[in-house]
Amino acid sequence: GYYSPDRNFEEFKDRLRKLPEDQKERYALTVYGGAALVAPYLRWNVNYVYIKGDVKEWADALELKPVESGANMFLTAPFDDFVFYKTQKKDGITATSNIQLYLDLFNFNDRAREQAEVIYKSKISF
Repeated sequence: GYYSPDRNFEEFKDRLRKLPEDQKERYALTVYGGAALVAPYLRWNVNYVYIKGDVKEWADALELKPVESGANMFLTAPFDDFVFYKTQKKDGITATSNIQLYLDLFNFNDRAREQAEVIYKSKISF
C-alpha cells in the first residue's frame, strides 16, 4: 500500500493526466476509482490501479510513499494483461472494462457489491 498526498479524486486524476505519454497507456483504474469514472455511486477514499511495469517505478512516477498502514493507494501488477482488455477512457483517465470493474467490485467486499450491481444494471445488462 501507498500514501498519495492528493486530497481528492480530482487531484489524483490530475496527477494521472501529467504522466508521460508512454505511461498513460500502461495503467487502468479499477474498483471505486474506475467505477467513479463509469457509473458513480459510492464515496470512497482508497484508489486501486492496475499497472504494467515495475510497481516501484510507478510509485515514484506518481509521487507515492510506501506505508505500513493507512494506505490510500494500491498499485497492482496483474499476472496477465487481461485486465487491460477493452479499457475505457473517461475524462482523459483510463479505467478497466465494465466487465472487469464488475468482477473486481463484486469480489472486493459487501459495500463494493452495491457498486458492482450499479455497473451491471447501467452498463452491462440488456
